[in-house]
Amino acid sequence: MTEQPDRDDLWGEPIHVYTREQAIEDGTLIPTGTLRLVDGTPVGICFTANLHLEYSDYHYRYGLMRRGLRLLNDPHPEDDECRRLRVVIHDRVWAIWDGDGITFLKPEDY
Repeated sequence: MTEQPDRDDLWGEPIHVYTREQAIEDGTLIPTGTLRLVDGTPVGICFTANLHLEYSDYHYRYGLMRRGLRLLNDPHPEDDECRRLRVVIHDRVWAIWDGDGITFLKPEDY
């Protein structure tokens, strides 16, 4: 993934920013692992609290992560410089890779 453009350059100064770190601190996101890119850069993997609760079995979550990571690794014409979104299970699980990490979520969590 390439570096994200500065948000202020695109939209102006934000009114409010809710960071990934804040979402982890308040329990909205649950850290579930770390992926290392070829260059050694760590990429955090999180599940939304809703998805984590629904898929509480570790082995099933691991399978979702493997499938989602494989899908995210394949380029798609709709990818942009800032993010990739893949449907892991139709109408049930998405995976998003942005400059902050990889998040697995239910569509209604978006």
